[in-house]
This record gives sequence, structure tokens and C-alpha cells, in this order.
Amino acid sequence: MRLAPRFLTIAVVACCLVPALAAANDSFLASLNGAQEVPASGSQAFGTGVFTYVTDAQVVSYTVTFMGVASPTAIHVHGPAGVGQNADVLFTLPTNNPAFGVLSPITVQQAADLRAGLWYVNVHSAAHPTGEIRGQILNITAVQPGTWSQVRELYAR
Repeated sequence: MRLAPRFLTIAVVACCLVPALAAANDSFLASLNGAQEVPASGSQAFGTGVFTYVTDAQVVSYTVTFMGVASPTAIHVHGPAGVGQNADVLFTLPTNNPAFGVLSPITVQQAADLRAGLWYVNVHSAAHPTGEIRGQILNITAVQPGTWSQVRELYAR
């Protein structure tokens, strides 16, 4: 069971480092859990989202992976909203695990909101129809060093 969290950690690091090598791209990370839902869901499920804004193409590529959500019914990107706030759905993602694809088109305002940390991703389930886990999508350059230790601790479970 510990292999899956380690695989997720390796996947997150790889997805974060490769896009960071391209100067025209901005990389973002979301750490999803039930405590970030508004109101908190109480779920022990967790997940990770990796997002890359490709400036030249004005698109966002993404991969969202999660564990502990029994039957996902929807995955959404919402915004604009800060931590602890709810917002309308901007994009609907497939309920695959992992969910991956490209969000397009991204408007100038949406790109500004994304860069400002005003987007979040959440996973809905039958048990939590308003959202089971959620994570604010933050620019990797804005992530504080202590956050990486929290991510490692999350996947060490």
C-alpha cells in the first residue's frame, strides 16, 4: 500500500520539474484534502494536482491524482476564489484517476487569477456531492519550503 503514495510523490516531482525547464510555462501544484472543502468534508481522502500554464498556447495542462475517494462523480476547477471561499465552476475534468488533459481556452483574466492563486480543484463523490477533497492551485514558485515537507509527510502515510 505504501508503493502507491511513493509513486504519486515521484510523479508529482517529475511533473513539476519537467515543465519548470520551459521558460514560457508557469507550473502550479494543488494538495487536495477534505479540510480544505468549504465546509470541511471530514474525508480522509487526499490527492495532488499538477497544472502547467503554457503561455504561448494559452492553455493549461493538468494531472489530478487522488486516493480514498470511493466513487468520484465530478472533478472541477473553480475560480476565482481564495482559500476558504467558494466559486463557480470554470472547467469540468474527467472523473478518471488520474484525470489529465488540457483546459482551453484560457482568457487573460483567467490566467491572471490562476497566477494569483485564485483557482482551486475539487473532487466530488456520492458520499460528498458538494465536494470531498479540495486543493488551492498555487504557483510552485510561491510554495513555501515547509509545504514540500508537508507533501512528503502526506504521501508517507
